[in-house]
Amino acid sequence: MQQMMLTVRPESDFEVPSSTGYQLYSALLAVMRSSNPGASGRVHDSEIGAIAVSGLSGTFGRAAKRPGNKMLYSRQTYRFHIGITDPDEIEIFQSLIQPLILEGMDINLEAGSLRIEEVNS
Repeated sequence: MQQMMLTVRPESDFEVPSSTGYQLYSALLAVMRSSNPGASGRVHDSEIGAIAVSGLSGTFGRAAKRPGNKMLYSRQTYRFHIGITDPDEIEIFQSLIQPLILEGMDINLEAGSLRIEEVNS
């Protein structure tokens, strides 16, 4: 199983839901779709859960305007893990690394973007 830990920094301060895993998962599928639509479709349609994405960890603010949300701050970094369990893990890994690392693509969430600062695998 391929695993990555990503350290990201928000481009600006913005709110996210208290549970960020689903939003990150959706954003990563969009990243994959930009570089490899076939792999993205297989991950999306997989019955075995081809990738697992943790929620963000780091220092959050409580100044969110909407109940159930928390604040991300551009002066902070945040981390999350991606685990790839699909038999085609190398193709999936490459379809994430190519746009995020080699092309410098941001991870676009609903209310703001995250820039990759570091990746460990």
